[in-house]
Amino acid sequence: MTPRIFWLICLSLLFASAAQAGSRSDLRDGVAVFQAQRLLDESTWSQVIQIRNKRPNSTFKSKVWALAFEFGDRVWIYMPQVGTQSPAVKVGQLESDKADLSEVLSKINAGFSSYGVAVPTAEMIAELAQGRDVPNACLMESLATLRKMVRSGVEVNQADLLMYYASVGSNLVGHTVLLFETDNGRFVWDPERPETTFTIEKGYKSNALAIARVVAEAGVRAKVAKAHLLGIAETELGGSQVAGLNSRNFATSLN
Repeated sequence: MTPRIFWLICLSLLFASAAQAGSRSDLRDGVAVFQAQRLLDESTWSQVIQIRNKRPNSTFKSKVWALAFEFGDRVWIYMPQVGTQSPAVKVGQLESDKADLSEVLSKINAGFSSYGVAVPTAEMIAELAQGRDVPNACLMESLATLRKMVRSGVEVNQADLLMYYASVGSNLVGHTVLLFETDNGRFVWDPERPETTFTIEKGYKSNALAIARVVAEAGVRAKVAKAHLLGIAETELGGSQVAGLNSRNFATSLN
């Protein structure tokens, strides 16, 4: 074998390995968005889409899987790489955004040039049956947990999503937890610690930043930079009856 043929073989194997890795990554992301869709109530509007990215980088390849869904008065976009976000939109634009996601997507990334509604492949359906965890899906997991609580008979007087940014090492990372109140007190459920629910003292009232700092100190995150409370309305639980839920909405972009 000549040196030239040897190097050609090596290059072919390298390209084949890279293509296989890309295929695995694409499958993993596709499965994640379909799995995330299952966290939503069946009555919630949602679409799994594939986005064409004309400016690929280390975070977003040329083809990006995403889940678009309705929550509150806006469309939210979930992507496995970065979590869930909802860029600022004009008031009253929900229905037009649902009909055409182009403007929402372009505000997330200028390279997102077009998209199409996607359906799962046979391989994805097989992977979905494994029931793996969904990366960076804390917002949807919090909503799903509240829905399960209410349907199991827990009387919830008020519920909010507590969304915050905290410093983790040199990075600023977004996270969402469920803040809910019953006759027995005020509690937090954190997707990162799903087996534990802990109490929030009433003195914190609706101080999102103070509550977020308590949550962060109890977990692996610290140095909370900013936080918001996003109220959950009764209609956003798929018809579940929840007394006294508020309807506050904040423009935000967090996991």
